Order: sequence, then C-alpha cells, then structure tokens
Amino acid sequence: MKKVFYLLLIGGAMLICPHQSKADPYYLVRTIKHKGQLSPRPNKAPSRPLCIDITANVITVPENVVGYMLTLSNEEESYTYYITGTTLFIPQVISGVYELAITNGSVSYQGDVEI
Repeated sequence: MKKVFYLLLIGGAMLICPHQSKADPYYLVRTIKHKGQLSPRPNKAPSRPLCIDITANVITVPENVVGYMLTLSNEEESYTYYITGTTLFIPQVISGVYELAITNGSVSYQGDVEI
C-alpha cells in the first residue's frame, strides 16, 4: 500500500510540474514568391509560422523543410547550409543574433534568432 501511495504521489507531481525544455522555440514567418502573377491573391487565412528549436549550436527543424536551404546572416557574415535531416549542427564560433532564412524556390521562412 505504501508503494502505491508513493507511485501516485510521484505520478501526480510529474503531471503537475511542466517539463522544462532547454530549447528556445523560434517562429519564422512564411512568404511565397508567385511567378507569373502581377499581384498575388491574398490568402483567406494567414499561413502557419514554422517553429524551430535552438539549443546551444543545434537547430532542430520540422521534417517538412528537409531539402531546403538554411541561411544565417548578420551584418558581418553569412552561412548557408543544406538541410538533410531534422537536426542541424552549426559550428561553435557562430554566436549572437542572426537573421535566419529557410528557403526552397518560391517558399521562404524568415526570422531573427539568437544563437
């Protein structure tokens, strides 16, 4: 009976206390370049932003952007990576605030991130 009580107590504490993630979520805004149209028609609903996580020098992206190009740039330097998986390891020398862009032809996600 004592074990059951402790299991219920610990299980309840785990449900009440939220799991703290060390990753910082960032939301990138999507833009689309329309080829051949003079003025693109507005969407009926705003597009959902892309959510990425950054922990130290590891960027985690959703599976739907595998195959896209990721560009990190600031006033002094620019880095471009081809996304081959959902986890991207960037060099330790990259730190600070960067403009991050994930692009694939006509679709682009952009936002400012701190690494």
